[in-house]
Amino acid sequence: MKFYLKSIGLTLFMFAFLALIPMSCGILCEDSCGCSPSFPQQEMIIRSMEVLTIAGDGQRISPTNSQPYNQVVKAFRVKEFDLVTQSQAHSGSQTSFGSVLACSPLPIVSKEDLKQLQIINLQEVTLGDGTVLTVGEDITAYFGMNYFFTQSLESVPQFLGQGKPFLQDDFFKIGFTKDPGRPVVLEFNLRIVLENGKEFVFNNQIHSIQ
Repeated sequence: MKFYLKSIGLTLFMFAFLALIPMSCGILCEDSCGCSPSFPQQEMIIRSMEVLTIAGDGQRISPTNSQPYNQVVKAFRVKEFDLVTQSQAHSGSQTSFGSVLACSPLPIVSKEDLKQLQIINLQEVTLGDGTVLTVGEDITAYFGMNYFFTQSLESVPQFLGQGKPFLQDDFFKIGFTKDPGRPVVLEFNLRIVLENGKEFVFNNQIHSIQ
């Protein structure tokens, strides 16, 4: 009798173990998030954007508040957007239950990549070394760009490459990379161009640096 009960118990244990295998495979798969995502990627069409002036401590400040040139940036992000059709989630052989345990929802990403950024000077400024920034001059080369939480800045063409998508609530940043040698107030138009030709232009931006 004991042997009979032991056999039944062992059989039930094996069935239970085999039933759990798909769940384990879902958890232990090899995608970057730990498993095949069960959440579809959501895309947005950008309706509007906003530009802020951020100091080195991460606080928003008035653009007229003069700061060391390497401790203040202009940061911009998506302000308003419309959601578009969701893309299909990656399909795999594992069950979705295990995937849900291991993965988080993917962030909302822009349907259009950022392709170009241009900064046009509006007020003549003479830097400490005698460099003159003239009215109407494209001064993009004096600025570096990167993601907000990345410390370094790269040249705008180098950073953008073939284009960069926007993520919901994430900032891009631009900062002046040349020591002005003295306090100056830059005034410029910031032109942001997306891959479909859509543009967002922020006129009369003030950037006070020293």
